[in-house]
Amino acid sequence: MSVHTALGITVSQIDELINRHWSRWQEEHPFLPMVGSSSELRAWLSTVTTHDRNVALRALARGACRRRQ
Repeated sequence: MSVHTALGITVSQIDELINRHWSRWQEEHPFLPMVGSSSELRAWLSTVTTHDRNVALRALARGACRRRQ
């Protein structure tokens, strides 16, 4: 199951989030690559280790939680 399926959002919604927020997220977490779409993000995720994928997803989740508080 993909992350977007688990979250109940569409690929176009993921692309919108990437377009709107990714450059800031990448500045906050320099290990994240610059990507312009969900397909580029999927391609990057397929090239890194499970550990690096988990680090990236945790960093994004922590950032999302901080912004909601």
